[in-house]
Amino acid sequence: MGLTLSLIVAACAQYDDEWIKQGFADLQQRMTTLETRVNSDISSLSGVVTALQEKNFVVSCVPYSENGVQVGWQLNFAKGDPVIIHFGKDGANGQDGHSPKVGVKQDTDGVWYWTLDGEWLLNEAGAKVQAIGTDGKNGLTPRFKIDGTEWYVSMDDGQTWTPAGKATGDNGKDGDSFFKSVTEDENYVYLTLADETVIRIPKATILAITFNPSESISIKPGEETDVTYKVTSAFTPVKVQVVTSFDIRAKVTPASEDGLSGTITLADFGMHDEFSQIVVIVDNGQKVLTQAFNMENGGLQGYTGKINGYEWVDLGLPSGIKWASCNVGANQPEEFGDYFAWGDPLPYYIDWKLNKWREGKETGYNNANYKWYKLNEGYYLTKYCIGSQDGIVDNKTVLEPEDDAACVNWGGSWRTPTADELTELKDCCAWIYGEQNGVHGMWVYGPNGQSIFFPAADYFYWGGPYGHDDVGCYWSSSVDEYDLVVYLGFSPNYVEILSGSRTEGSPVRAVTE
Repeated sequence: MGLTLSLIVAACAQYDDEWIKQGFADLQQRMTTLETRVNSDISSLSGVVTALQEKNFVVSCVPYSENGVQVGWQLNFAKGDPVIIHFGKDGANGQDGHSPKVGVKQDTDGVWYWTLDGEWLLNEAGAKVQAIGTDGKNGLTPRFKIDGTEWYVSMDDGQTWTPAGKATGDNGKDGDSFFKSVTEDENYVYLTLADETVIRIPKATILAITFNPSESISIKPGEETDVTYKVTSAFTPVKVQVVTSFDIRAKVTPASEDGLSGTITLADFGMHDEFSQIVVIVDNGQKVLTQAFNMENGGLQGYTGKINGYEWVDLGLPSGIKWASCNVGANQPEEFGDYFAWGDPLPYYIDWKLNKWREGKETGYNNANYKWYKLNEGYYLTKYCIGSQDGIVDNKTVLEPEDDAACVNWGGSWRTPTADELTELKDCCAWIYGEQNGVHGMWVYGPNGQSIFFPAADYFYWGGPYGHDDVGCYWSSSVDEYDLVVYLGFSPNYVEILSGSRTEGSPVRAVTE
């Protein structure tokens, strides 16, 4: 018995609990890291809301790195300190615990409020908590901490704490960022939060003007009509001027020294008609914006607008057709966009420069891959065929919506122009070969002085562009009497309406009524 007891005592004396201590220390470190990340993201959200409240602008959005590794994005503002947006951090999901999903949302009163796990964050009185006050000082920033295995939230800068849920489950979790993604375009940076809320922050490059009323207004002979305006600009002061045709008078009255709002007073001599014009010029010292209007049916009608987010331009054509400002698949007028075989609304490639193609289209744009060809069966065309010698006759001469690249990809009232509409564009407009942001192409000036740019995008044959960097080929939605597709072709020396094979890949410039 004595021998057995001594062995047990010896074994207990040698027991090593360092792994328990280390595990506990690791857990505490993860808790501290998670707590720090949550409060850091809250601080970033607060900075974003402050920028919105103070009408601040993003000067740049650049990668943010720690120890040589990108961990997020840094938003640099025209005024104030930058804001760091962190990526999410991978971690094993706890079965019961979570990181609190803190966000901000703008309510119907125009005020931004904090949210917690998708619901309004409420104070002790049950009221929503403002993310920032109307004077920039009254907003409260929540603070979070982990005590034991529980989250706690404080709405009084740490004086009192309220439970906010379990912090970790059986496996623990390092936590995800409140920010799901950061994207940008020419005028805005978009922050998508974990709860799918999207916050749009204007860039310093943006210069825009809106009018009220925004719809057509009437100007009665001998009377005056006021149109109020608001300018969005990172730079002030802004100068707004109005130039009109001889039959209309205009006066600009700024509402403030910065020129960001004001009133345009319009009056006419009783002679205005569809040829009357009003041009508003906005200058912030860095950029100049012009907004042109014409008189239609006794009112003001804008020359530009958007459908489903894609811009149209009214060139003043007899048909009234409006043309898109860029190609289908492009974001800017000088971008080539996507290339389509006629009657197939999807490009053959995923990324042709990397030789990535849709299944079955690996050989590119050719007869064998064409959607409406069947080879070795005694006929060729299976749709959009007039002549029996070419295939199955259906007498369809214009693309149906499901086969129209513009209609399928942009939706709304967008479609590919007909042969007659391409002819009208050619005959009624001035065509000048030039460039846009270093890209060669055609500037097209309509009867009303408005313009659009067609890049010399060439066309695809087999696996890539044919090789003409000064040529443009744009599909119509029409086939001719020979079962060839009508298209617009141009080079520095000509602009023509032509007919050709439907199996090649060409861009599409959409139109709308």
